[in-house]
Amino acid sequence: MRGKARHPKTHCGKGHEYTKENTALDCRGHRQCKVCNADRAAQRYKDYPEKYKSAHQVRRVLHPDCTPEQRREKNLNYIGWTTKKFDSTMEEQHRLCAICKKSLTMEKKISGSRACADHEHTKPPKPRGILCTNCNLGIGNLQENVEIMEAAIAYVKKYTQEG
Repeated sequence: MRGKARHPKTHCGKGHEYTKENTALDCRGHRQCKVCNADRAAQRYKDYPEKYKSAHQVRRVLHPDCTPEQRREKNLNYIGWTTKKFDSTMEEQHRLCAICKKSLTMEKKISGSRACADHEHTKPPKPRGILCTNCNLGIGNLQENVEIMEAAIAYVKKYTQEG
């Protein structure tokens, strides 16, 4: 190929067009076809399921015939809770988020007021309290790190006081 001008390819090796929606860049900056990537991932998952399943996926796959109540029990157990502990904690917290005091719901769809069983990410996991989705995500996004949380509080206070 030396000496010849290289023309950019418009399609991947399997014939899929490189469009904005179907093109990804790998870590070296090379174009990749998203359809082919998804096909390869699906094949790896099929060939080596235990290697590629997360703990969450394993729980769901191992119990495909569970009722929603049984699935809830299994998922709560996995993070150190029982349904009895969850229900009693909800009553102790008066059905309010342990952080922001927003009224909690048991909706199936994820919403800001949906009740989340919070737990320490230790082995075994230890239940803490019940939070709304927003507070649960906030703690997770701040990596459960007290220093980062305190820095976030100082940051918000700094700009709240100036305004």
